[in-house]
Amino acid sequence: MKKSLIIIILSICSSVLWSQSAADIKANPNEYLFGEGHGATVEQADKQALSELISQISVNVESRFSMDVLAVDDSRKKEESFKKEKVQSVVNTYSNATLTNTERLILSDEPEAKVLRYIRKEDVQKIFDQRKNRILDFADEADKYIAQAKVADALKYYYWALILLKSHPDANYLTIVRDGQPSPLINWLPARINDVFDNLNIRISGWQKEATYQVANLGITYKNIPVENFDYTWFDGRDWGAVTSAKDGIGFIEMPVQSNFSSIKMKAEYMFTGEARADKELEQVMSATDAVPFRKAHIEIREITVTPTIEPISPVAVTTMNSSKVLVVDDVSQFQPIIKLVSDALLNQQPETVKQYFTIEGFAMLTQLSSYGKAVPMSGNELKAMSSNGKTIVRPLKMGFSFSNNKKFVEDLVFAFNEQNKIESLAFGLNQTALNDILSNDAWPPEERLTIITFLEHYKTAYALKRIDYIESIFSDKALIIIGSVLKMNPTAENKFQSQIITYNKLDKASYIKHLQASFRSKEYINIEFEDNEVRRGTSKGGKGNLYGIQIKQNYFSSNYGDSGYLYLQVEFPDPDTPVIYVRTWQPEKQPDGSIYGMENF
Repeated sequence: MKKSLIIIILSICSSVLWSQSAADIKANPNEYLFGEGHGATVEQADKQALSELISQISVNVESRFSMDVLAVDDSRKKEESFKKEKVQSVVNTYSNATLTNTERLILSDEPEAKVLRYIRKEDVQKIFDQRKNRILDFADEADKYIAQAKVADALKYYYWALILLKSHPDANYLTIVRDGQPSPLINWLPARINDVFDNLNIRISGWQKEATYQVANLGITYKNIPVENFDYTWFDGRDWGAVTSAKDGIGFIEMPVQSNFSSIKMKAEYMFTGEARADKELEQVMSATDAVPFRKAHIEIREITVTPTIEPISPVAVTTMNSSKVLVVDDVSQFQPIIKLVSDALLNQQPETVKQYFTIEGFAMLTQLSSYGKAVPMSGNELKAMSSNGKTIVRPLKMGFSFSNNKKFVEDLVFAFNEQNKIESLAFGLNQTALNDILSNDAWPPEERLTIITFLEHYKTAYALKRIDYIESIFSDKALIIIGSVLKMNPTAENKFQSQIITYNKLDKASYIKHLQASFRSKEYINIEFEDNEVRRGTSKGGKGNLYGIQIKQNYFSSNYGDSGYLYLQVEFPDPDTPVIYVRTWQPEKQPDGSIYGMENF
């Protein structure tokens, strides 16, 4: 009895203390902004309280927002109610990131819940400072990418920075420092985007005509350097076509065969709205703010005849790869007719017509590849070959792949011929930069470099073609598999504004394969690109071959999901054809010190 009485008294005292706290907050409008909500559940009451708090923040910062930044139409600039609505919509974009971590008081519990959400006025600026830092981070990323002629990535991050800037109340006053000089971001970002467009050059390097359509092969450069990536669409006389991703300076356009045109209209992709969906905060900002059109994104090719082919990204001289175990094959004439027949078979989706040129496993891969979208062969391929361990690797046959959800990619096909000149495997090649990184690493013998290249190309191809059987075969039964994920974080007294943390889930092989099977079923296509790779050699686990730690940046695209992150693979090669993966980790970003998982961690 006495214990129950104490609990009741403590409960009453607690309620009084919380009520006094709420009263203090409401009595200090110069120090606090707050919102109060009611509902049948705490969740409902909290949602209403947060909405009211956002409204108060909107009123508090409204005068700091420029009409020009908000892109309010001239005809409505006199409507104060419209500006208020626009400001609140923009401020509401902060709720997904930081406002959910404002302080909360539950004044009364369910079923008549009452919640108070509040924040100190001095802490409101911290919310906007977080977005400012993100804008600058995006701008830094874009600068890094454009220096590498990664035009798609650069345009994406410049534009996303600009859109986030439009949601900042001090957009007209934020600056970025380059070469020691500060520049207003509101001018600098559009200027950078336009500068990218000014330095793009697109030419037609060849034409191919089929029964119902014709294909223009494109050579695409940025400042006379073949672009590593570039996304674009084109007008076919009726509508804008699918977004296409160029690779290593090569792209393509499909037009109806009966088209009568004197020029081709193209439009560079720079908004990347689809990819922004993976970032809820960014997606909400893009919905709440008006898009920024760039006229220079519209590019017209007036000379539609073939011009001299633009030199591709220069590969590392393959002659340096000659050794007792690796031989550069100068004469590829014996492989060209077969590769041409395979190219035609993919174009017509008739793999059975070339079955006699494949081994059983190779033909199974061709069959899977023939269903990987609609294939379009590119012209002007200069095949190169290397021989090692009884097989000859021939590359690259450039192909365009189209999908029903309006996405197109350019890929390099790599062929592995056995000693009987039958194709035993097909793979999507690494881009030229990733290829050069490995080929130029003189620390490894040529045969080891070729083994690593072959492994990475088969690895990315297995995910693209959804080859569960192959993926299952290359992972050790005791493999350590770590998948990165982003989780919402509860606020702490020390950090009220961090909205999420990165955590890692450890899976065993069986769970990982089951996860992949479910993922593959939901996707029409998967496309993977590797870049920024670093390879280290370690001590063999089983004493059967060389052990390597491969750190590589992975850009992952699919029909319903996309991300970029850092992949680490610890793999042993008992022989070149049988890799064994002991560790596979992925993380969405680098550690604070700039590192990623590596051999020293395992």
